[in-house]
Amino acid sequence: MPDIFLSYSREDNATATRFAEAFRRAGFTVWWDQALRSGEAYDKVTEHALREAKAVVVLWSRHSVESRWVRSEATIADRIGTFVPVMIESCDRPVMFELTQTTDLTHWKGDPKDKTWCAVVDDVRRLVGGEAGTQSLPAAIPGFRFLGPKVVLAAALLLLLGAGSWWLLSGRKVPSVFAPEQQVSIAVLPFLDLTQAGNDTPLADGLADEITNWLTQIPDLNVVARTSAFTFRGGDHDVRDVGKKLGATHVLEGSIRRGDNQIRVTVQLIATASGYHMWSKTFDLPDGDALRIEDAVSRSVAESLNTRLTDVTERRWKARQVNGREAYGLYLQGRYEQRLRTPESNLRAMELYRRVIALDPKFPVAYVSLAEATLNSVSLNARDLATAITEADPLLDRALTLSPDLPEAIAAQGVIALAQYRTGDALTLLQRALKLNPNDADTHRRLGSLHEQLAQPRQAVAQYNLSAELDPLDFMTHVYLCLGLQDLAQFTAAETACARARELNGSNVWGPMATSWLESGRGDLAAALKWINRAVKVAPDDVSVQEQRVDVLLALQRFDAAREAVALLPDSIEPRRSIQKASIAAVQNDQLELGALIDQVARYPRLSGDELLALARLQLNAGRVEAAKGSLDQALQSEGFQQAELVDPSYVKNGFSAALIVAAVQTAAGDREAALIALKPLDDMLDRMEKDGAACSGLYSLRAESLALRGDPERAMAALRRAYAQGWRQSQSARSERFLQSLHQREDFKALMGQVDRNVQSIRVDTHALPP
Repeated sequence: MPDIFLSYSREDNATATRFAEAFRRAGFTVWWDQALRSGEAYDKVTEHALREAKAVVVLWSRHSVESRWVRSEATIADRIGTFVPVMIESCDRPVMFELTQTTDLTHWKGDPKDKTWCAVVDDVRRLVGGEAGTQSLPAAIPGFRFLGPKVVLAAALLLLLGAGSWWLLSGRKVPSVFAPEQQVSIAVLPFLDLTQAGNDTPLADGLADEITNWLTQIPDLNVVARTSAFTFRGGDHDVRDVGKKLGATHVLEGSIRRGDNQIRVTVQLIATASGYHMWSKTFDLPDGDALRIEDAVSRSVAESLNTRLTDVTERRWKARQVNGREAYGLYLQGRYEQRLRTPESNLRAMELYRRVIALDPKFPVAYVSLAEATLNSVSLNARDLATAITEADPLLDRALTLSPDLPEAIAAQGVIALAQYRTGDALTLLQRALKLNPNDADTHRRLGSLHEQLAQPRQAVAQYNLSAELDPLDFMTHVYLCLGLQDLAQFTAAETACARARELNGSNVWGPMATSWLESGRGDLAAALKWINRAVKVAPDDVSVQEQRVDVLLALQRFDAAREAVALLPDSIEPRRSIQKASIAAVQNDQLELGALIDQVARYPRLSGDELLALARLQLNAGRVEAAKGSLDQALQSEGFQQAELVDPSYVKNGFSAALIVAAVQTAAGDREAALIALKPLDDMLDRMEKDGAACSGLYSLRAESLALRGDPERAMAALRRAYAQGWRQSQSARSERFLQSLHQREDFKALMGQVDRNVQSIRVDTHALPP
């Protein structure tokens, strides 16, 4: 069922394309196909899509008002209450529609921030189903995947650095395929260090970085994010090619050269379409005094692009001005160190920022930068999260006292709110930061992650797309987009996003890892194994990747290969390795080995909350209900545990929810009321996700397991059949887990499991093969 049926005349194809692509970027599914507009009667497919669509957007033009097909589509849509009329060209509408309120978008060229366009999007969203609420739904205990909540929070905090990637595994956008007609946008390329010794890279990078930050404060100017712009390091680039790859109408290039106690900074603004140099300026400054270049260059850019500098922009620029050349130099050096993203460089950055604050205690950006580095120290320097937040909070408060509308500080507060499970506050803060600075690709991505946690996958994808437009060469945004599209079961688009991520950074594990999840989710287990093998080769020492390979092998029912894969896990990760062994024994119904391994795991003196939860699951599968209840109670009372952690929408695509373990143990223990209480947040979350467009196999398999535990076998079987249709292939766990136990003796369940088995057993793969 499409969200939108787009009705238009074939002569308006170019405009219709722009509308279809813009609606897709906003997170909607769109049905439109001019190939079905011939013949004497409606094609059945067209009529079905028209009647099933939640909104019918009719594009009125001189041609469409004359089209009997468009008139008919408008009539039907008006009759069934899905009619959204839009003017794309001045014309007289059909008489019957002249009294219908119609939005005038004759001026619209694709600007996603256009107020009239946004009003249309809001109207369509109301018809499609409205926006979901902002319930607090933090990270769940991930069970066998062992990506615990503290690790996930550390990863979220490291988003403050921008385009990191490796950190997600120690803790977790293809630019939109549908690009509107270009607005004025600019990319600031890394400045060249032309000094003889070549030691001024921190200054060169810092100048380009800060000019980017200044320009992002101009509301009506699109600025390409630093991550993408800095991929064009060095001076040998065709600006036309740069503009095409970055979606930029202009680039700013610069260089620095030191000599005779002076620094010469040369800057030039170039139009990418023609290669024409709009202006070039040279600044000769005393050695060490590059203090006011950002202001001068940014004003020149604004004037050349006829961009209006508002009072708000002036105030925010003033907040970025540091007092004194020494403080300024230290600040640029700190930014350079922070961008290196190593434990050592992060500590050096923190010290440099402290020195800047000592020299200029009224420089608000230094407080924000120190707060960012402090939060990043959770993952980079193994610091305690609560302690880091305690130190960062007053720094951000001080920055906002000095400059109340500083978007970086507000965005950082939003990340902290999300880390503390205050999702309502996080939403308010991140939206406010983006209102102040809509050019912030990182904050768009953070807001996408927040929408994912709020079970709003369509809105998450819309934010990831906006992030990708601003930062088109950041591979990690493409990974996020791929994962978000998986929730929506938009597999072709997800495949494109994952491929783009791998293309941009073939040496990072997250491209093949996300692709493996994609293939598992849509039922292509051979491809899933291929890509997880690639991930293992990219990151052979990463335990999480190796454990994911075990999951794929179990889905393939290659039990011997799964055991061999577990045997390769290091001794240092016990008891996780024993839990993996026990999960294989449970799937194979080897009760003797399962019991021995459970006893081995239970003897460990200090199990984490997620390990206790995994142990309870295994004990339940072994029929040890009392022991499972004891392990569950310990998990729920473990340090740092919050009840909301049991439900995490980001794991739905993988068909996992810790709430099911809780409910299954409580059901087995005879406490049905407690089980139903545990299932309600899961059911509510699945409802919200489905309402917002989610349609992945994991959603339906979780729905089936919840319904089975609730004692509703008919609806459980219907959900399980739908999961299979979407790619679910987990028959081995369906038989061994207690979640679906009430279905095990049903003939239709046995028949479906047999169908899954035949599908899986027909797959021919070399389970030992790793890519060359």
